[in-house]
Amino acid sequence: RQDLRRAPFAASRQRGAFGKGRGMRTVLFNGSPHPKGTTAFALSLVASELEAEGIETTTFQVGVGQIRGCIGCNRCREAHRCVFDDDRVNEFIGVLEQSDAVVLGAPTYYFGTAGQARAFLDRAFYAISNDDLRLKPAAVVSVARRAGAVPAAEGLMHYPVISQMPVVSSCYPPIMFGHNAEEAAQDAEGVRTMRTLGRNLAWLLKGIEAGRKAGVTPPEKLPPAMTNFIRSGMAATGIGGPAAPVASQEGLPKAAFFDLDGTLSAFDASAPIDPVAMRCCAPPTEEVARAVRKMVAAGNLAFVCTGRARCNLHPGVLELPWSGMVTLYGGHVTLGDEVLRDVPFTQAQLEALVGAVAAADGDALFVGDERCFQMGGGVPLLGSWPEARDVGDAMRLLDGATIGKVFLDFATGELIQAAPVAESLLYMPGLGHSEPWSEYCPAGNDKMVGIEAVLSALDGHVGTTYGFGDSDLDLPMIRRCDVGVAMGNASDGLKAEASFVAGDVRSSGVAGALADLGLLG
Repeated sequence: RQDLRRAPFAASRQRGAFGKGRGMRTVLFNGSPHPKGTTAFALSLVASELEAEGIETTTFQVGVGQIRGCIGCNRCREAHRCVFDDDRVNEFIGVLEQSDAVVLGAPTYYFGTAGQARAFLDRAFYAISNDDLRLKPAAVVSVARRAGAVPAAEGLMHYPVISQMPVVSSCYPPIMFGHNAEEAAQDAEGVRTMRTLGRNLAWLLKGIEAGRKAGVTPPEKLPPAMTNFIRSGMAATGIGGPAAPVASQEGLPKAAFFDLDGTLSAFDASAPIDPVAMRCCAPPTEEVARAVRKMVAAGNLAFVCTGRARCNLHPGVLELPWSGMVTLYGGHVTLGDEVLRDVPFTQAQLEALVGAVAAADGDALFVGDERCFQMGGGVPLLGSWPEARDVGDAMRLLDGATIGKVFLDFATGELIQAAPVAESLLYMPGLGHSEPWSEYCPAGNDKMVGIEAVLSALDGHVGTTYGFGDSDLDLPMIRRCDVGVAMGNASDGLKAEASFVAGDVRSSGVAGALADLGLLG
C-alpha cells in the first residue's frame, strides 16, 4: 500500500470516471492520532482484501495536529475547499476526489466517533462537491476497547448516506474490539467482519466498472428541492402571522424573490448616473434576463424585492415579466396590477424628517414609488432631483404622492436618531459603499413583511419559495423563503444563513442558480 505523504494519487483524476484509464483506487481514512493503533489494524484488514483483488489503496492518517471544527461560513461552496488551510482537510478532499471509493475509520473515545475525526470529516464532506461523491462506494470502520463502537460507526455512516454514496455492508456491524492492535488481532469475529467488508467493497467496485464498460449509465440527478419545517422568524416569533403550508406543493408554481443591487445587477458607483432611473448599477446581464424569462415561461412566479422604488428601477429591470414587486423594503407591494401593501411615512414623520434636514442644513433624498425630491446637495451618487427648501416646498413637490424611504447624510442622521421620531423609523446604516449616507424607512417595513403580503394574497397557491440576495438587508427575505440563496459576492452573514450559495453577480450568478435549483423547466 502507498503512504499518501510519499505517493498520492495522480492529480489528473477525471471527475466521476470510475477506473477509467487506470486501476481502481480506494482511500482509507484513519481518524485516529495513532498510526499503528487498533483503527489502523482494522483498516489494514480491509485494504489487504482490496489489494488481493487488484484495487490500489492508500491510507490517509489524520495524525496529532490540531483540527478546527466547521464554523458554517459557507465559503467552501464555490471552491469546494475549506477556508481553513492550516491542517490536512483540503489535502484529503483532493485525494477523495481522485478515489473510486473510501473507507472511513475512527476510534471510540467517549461512546461515539472520536471528536478529531468528526471535526475533520464535517469540514471535508461539507466542502467537497456532491458530484465528486455521488455514487462513489463507501464503507465505515469503528473500533473500541469495550463499548461505544456501534454508535461511533453510526456517526461515520452519516457522511456517505447523505452524499448519495452506496454504503457497503459486512457480515456484522463494522466494528472491532481491542485496546491495541495486538488485542484486536484476537477478535476473530472482528477480523472476519473487516475482511468481508473489503471483499464486498472490491466486488461492488468491479461491478460498477463492468457496468460502465457495458454501457450502463448512472441514474439522472434530480434537481435540488428544499423544504424548511420551520420558516425562520415566522412561526417562532409570530412576525407576519403563521407560515404558509409547505406540504403538497407538487404542481404548484414556485416563486422567487430577487434583490436588485448586487444580485440581479452589479452595483457600480463609478457608472454614469441615469437621472430617470436613479441608476448607479448596470441592468441585468442578458444571461440573467434570459433566465428570468425562462423561469416565468416554465410557469413559475418572479418578483423584484428591493429597497429601491419602482420609479428608480432601470428599464432593463422593468421590461422583465415580473409577477409583482416588493419595493421600498416592503413598504410598497404589488401582485400584477393590484397594490397589496402601501405603508409610506406618515405626514408627521415626513414633516419631522424634512424639518430636521432643514434645521441641520443637511443633505437628503426623499424617495417615493412615484417621485422623489432632494434637500441640500441631495445624494450625488443617486442623481439630481427637484429640490425642496422646507416643509412647504416638500408638500408642493409631492402633490399628494407618498414617500417610503429617505437617504440622509450621517451628520443629519445622527440628529434624527436622537429625535423622538426615531422610534418610528427603521434605520439602515450605509448604502454598502464609501459614500457617507444612511437610509431610513417606516418601522415595520422590511422584505419579510413584503413577501408575506404576496404569499397571503396567493393564498396557498404557490410552491417552494426562493429568496436571492447579497447583503444583510436581505436577511429578512431569505428567512421568510423556503430556500435562501446568497450570491457569491454576498456578506458573510447572509451566506451563513443561506441554503444555497450562487455565483458572483458579475458572472451572472442568478442565472446559474436558477438552473441548478431546477427553476427553468
